[in-house]
Amino acid sequence: MTTSRSSAGQGLTSGPPSNGHARDSGDRRPAAGLVERPRLYRLLDSSPARVSVLRAATGSGKTTLLRNWAARRAESTFLLWLTVHSSVGSRQAFWTRVTESARRAGDLDADRSSMLLQRVGVGVDPVDVAIDLLRPVGAVVFIFDAYENVGAAATEIDEDILRLVAELPDVRIVIGTRGGTGLTDEMLQLRHTVQVITDDQLAFNADEVAELLRLHLDRGDPVLARSTLRATHGYAIALRAMVLAMSRRTVIPVAGSDDWNRLVATDLASVLPDDSAAEFVALTSVAPYVDLDLAVGLTARSDAEELLELLERQGFGRWIPYAYRHPVFQYVDSVRSAFLRELRRRDVGAYRRSAGRTAQWLVGYGDHELAFQLALDAADYPLAVRVYLDLLRIYPESYLTDRLLRPLNSVPHHVLCAHPMLAFALGLARLTDPVTRGTARDAFAIAVEHRATSPIAGPDIDGFINLSLRAVSRRFVGDFNGSARESLAATAKLGGVSADRLDELREPIAMILRQLSFSLLQGGQPDAAVAVLSRSASLSRLGSTRNYALSYLVGAHAFAGELPRARAALSQIDPAAWPRDHASIYLNAMTTVGESLLHSDAMEFDRAVGVIDRGWYTETAEFWPLLTAALLVAKVGSGEALAQTRRVQSVLDAALPPNGVGDNLATRTLHGFLAIAWLSAGRAGAAERLLSGDHDDGRAELAAARALHLLLTGSAGQVIARLPGWLATAGHSVRSKAATLTFGAAAALRTGDGSMAVSLLRRAEELTAVHGVQVHLAWLPIDDRRALAELCRHAGATSIGERLDAVTVDVMPAQVSQIALTGRESVVLAALTTTASREEIARRLQVSANTVKTQIRHIYRKLGVNDRAAALRAAIEHQLLEDS
Repeated sequence: MTTSRSSAGQGLTSGPPSNGHARDSGDRRPAAGLVERPRLYRLLDSSPARVSVLRAATGSGKTTLLRNWAARRAESTFLLWLTVHSSVGSRQAFWTRVTESARRAGDLDADRSSMLLQRVGVGVDPVDVAIDLLRPVGAVVFIFDAYENVGAAATEIDEDILRLVAELPDVRIVIGTRGGTGLTDEMLQLRHTVQVITDDQLAFNADEVAELLRLHLDRGDPVLARSTLRATHGYAIALRAMVLAMSRRTVIPVAGSDDWNRLVATDLASVLPDDSAAEFVALTSVAPYVDLDLAVGLTARSDAEELLELLERQGFGRWIPYAYRHPVFQYVDSVRSAFLRELRRRDVGAYRRSAGRTAQWLVGYGDHELAFQLALDAADYPLAVRVYLDLLRIYPESYLTDRLLRPLNSVPHHVLCAHPMLAFALGLARLTDPVTRGTARDAFAIAVEHRATSPIAGPDIDGFINLSLRAVSRRFVGDFNGSARESLAATAKLGGVSADRLDELREPIAMILRQLSFSLLQGGQPDAAVAVLSRSASLSRLGSTRNYALSYLVGAHAFAGELPRARAALSQIDPAAWPRDHASIYLNAMTTVGESLLHSDAMEFDRAVGVIDRGWYTETAEFWPLLTAALLVAKVGSGEALAQTRRVQSVLDAALPPNGVGDNLATRTLHGFLAIAWLSAGRAGAAERLLSGDHDDGRAELAAARALHLLLTGSAGQVIARLPGWLATAGHSVRSKAATLTFGAAAALRTGDGSMAVSLLRRAEELTAVHGVQVHLAWLPIDDRRALAELCRHAGATSIGERLDAVTVDVMPAQVSQIALTGRESVVLAALTTTASREEIARRLQVSANTVKTQIRHIYRKLGVNDRAAALRAAIEHQLLEDS
């Protein structure tokens, strides 16, 4: 990476920007409120800390100080300036903006920039990238202004900054912020790692106020300087307003009040040549920054360049690097706010026209998120839809955060109905925030119910995009079967798209196909899901996008028990295209599912738990049922299932279950695995509650759990009677069929039919030999496993016997007793839910305390517990309180 030298410095100062345009060499007297401040320059220059934080309120002069200090840097120092204009949301988004700034300043060529943006956008550790790029450069200065806008990502970005300066001794980072940051921690200051400059230090002192008055009012009056200092407390923006007011002998109202805002706007406008210049400032304030072309486009002023020069001299703003040999003009926040507020008040139409043109300009420079917000402000909803699709394509993490929630919440209902893509975007944003998650379904319902279409990418592809939008929205409202049907219809529409268009749009199409594949998987059509995923992977030329499609394939194959295919997909993933921390990001969840199940089928249960039990995924993640199912399999195999089983059951029983839970393949499979986990803990009642929903045995995903439940509760004969129906049920995966056959074999042996047991085991072995799935063998009680192994050896099925003998875990009881309490014990148990006092229970039941003590002892013995809390927990799990 190379960074701008003198051009960067000039772009930050009031000198000529590096755009080749001549500058007026006339009046260079500083604007009101501006004065050289060598005291603060020395403070910054002399600090041994390589991170400096200017933490102070708006209008304290942070940006002006940074601009002037940067202009004084030696030309041998490389400098990059980033103003964080809007909420960031994540560390990847922050460093993406840094990378974009470097590209715009000409510090990165287009190809390298594109590669870095793609990698950072999908989660590549940006600090590693920065270290590699900056190590050979030498002295580098980063200035991050308006750092408060990093928001919730501040903790991670703070750590990134500390790591960067620790690795690169020639890097200096200076931050301007009005909010809190962990970088101001006292220990960091004591260690001289970070220098903190606060409001008190930024405030003008008496000498600086005197110099300010001398420069701008030609007044060398120390008494006036002292009174001005007392009135303003040295606050920069207050000083500016007072200097302007004193030049007309006006009175200053309370800072921050409406009167104050009007005064500031009036004072600012008064130093401009005429009202048309004030209108120029208002229209160009809509954009967070403007170049000369945008300024002309917004105002139709041929003298835009001269006006911007005047505004810079007056201290209204400054030139900053934006693109190679292409600086932009950025207003001081207080200036922009004042004029923008007034424009919105008096001419909404003009504001919207400026916002729309600015949004299109920002798209051209890659600032999609800000462009999206301004397109919404402009009520240019077709543009907002196009920008949103681009945002998803370029930055996949955009649909994993809630940073678009605020602008989307302001979109009227009728607009959402007319532009369902915006309703879809609102639903995704709400899903990521636990506070709004419950209302996400309403937004997705709009996308499902309203079939209005927006022009997006062209008539040949818009049908595919809009139908895909409805299909995925159906999944989010819980209509998984309908989502699968519409996903098939959407993929069929690609048949009418030309090869050239497919090639042109291959990356967004690949992203959409990945979403459709998950709808197909959840809708119980795994074969179709795999076919769509394979197409998604083959379409993409970007390693990261292709990796995510392959990740879905790993999880889908392993979940179904197709282990060789899962390993093949895993082997095709390009490690170089992954982010450094890919194991812990949302988009890699399906790889996590697949790897955990591969370990479980290899009987490596501790490794399976280690892969998945990181705590990084949350109940807002759509992959929760699959991740949780895989974790349960691993926990049962390791003999540590009870605590996890209780936690999962409580989450499923909550009023608002996690995303992805519903009538779908993953949830039904999870219910089956959860029932098996309850059985491993000896809780037949809890297992029955999960398995009692479909009395016609119509769910293939639950067949194995049903067979195991009957086997362990002494009903092996019923397993044999119902086995043909279970095996004939549509929807079996390799995993579910192999487990059902194996449990059927154990039941056959328990009923004395060895021939049937061997026959069923041979069928199960055919699946295991081809596909590798075998974790279900660990779910057999050890006595059944040994008896089946012995039977196989006598029947000549030696390889089956050896496979059974190779499994050594003992995690499933041979029998799970149904707990039967007497009527009186049930009454006492119910009383324990409200009091622990035997005397209180005795008074209620009109018996002696000793009688109650005996009955409680019997209850504890039947439940296998030693105290009241454990008894109540077991009673709930065994459903012993429902009828009491």
